[in-house]
Amino acid sequence: MNNKIKIVHYINQFFGQIGGEEKANIPPRTEDGPVGPGNAFNNALGEKAEIVKTIICGDSYFNENTEDAKKEIKKVLSEVKPDLVLAGPAFNAGRYGMACGGVAEIANEELDIPVISGLYPENPGYDMKKVTGGLLVQERDLESLNSENELKIVTEKSPTKNQIKDLLFSWKVVKHVKSNAIVMAKNKMLVGVGAGQMSRVDAMIIAGRKADGRQKDGIVASDAFFPFPDAVKKAAELGIKAIIQPGGSIRDEEVIKKAEELGIAMYFTNMRHFCH
Repeated sequence: MNNKIKIVHYINQFFGQIGGEEKANIPPRTEDGPVGPGNAFNNALGEKAEIVKTIICGDSYFNENTEDAKKEIKKVLSEVKPDLVLAGPAFNAGRYGMACGGVAEIANEELDIPVISGLYPENPGYDMKKVTGGLLVQERDLESLNSENELKIVTEKSPTKNQIKDLLFSWKVVKHVKSNAIVMAKNKMLVGVGAGQMSRVDAMIIAGRKADGRQKDGIVASDAFFPFPDAVKKAAELGIKAIIQPGGSIRDEEVIKKAEELGIAMYFTNMRHFCH
């Protein structure tokens, strides 16, 4: 009795050993067993799993004939009924990443088949959300900050060493929160979150309500710039002592001035997070 996990592997024309850019327009085709990098995967998997079918599709074909390509790939997956779909590895180019994302969407969302996408670490891939009339596509947010040296202090007042640790911690957290996003932290502990608001000051109010007093003398991270000083004023009312934010608003000077008036230290990151 064969108890191996059945895998269908999706690759493009290059990894499928058909050709380069001159073959990027080939429609989906299938091969029994592993092809190209699939052989390495099969060897590594040993007796636990095996690639039973490989789907090969040209990068240009998939992105220029997305609905047709998806329909053909869905038919193959429905017939084979694999336990797992493997999509990739992918280059740093966007078309292959988009195709892998599209295959993952078919397998996981439409057929309830688990997916592993083998993208290179340098390739940010894409986050895709369904919206009316199509897909919202954005590059995955892989930006991070690891030290104070990567930050720009924009106020006369500087944060304490512990506050700097909290600021760096909260900046890592806020990128995973729905925009508009505000997070509050103290002693490297998340104490309040305001997520998914159309108004940044409303996100600040909600975060403060969730923190319920634990934010006093703590810090705030904002995933994007403050368009007005009102959120900074609200932060001060809640006892916040330092803020980290991207900067870049046409009212940055007003925001910084308000922070100075209220005794709040402020860092700019010069990069924004934006999670839809």
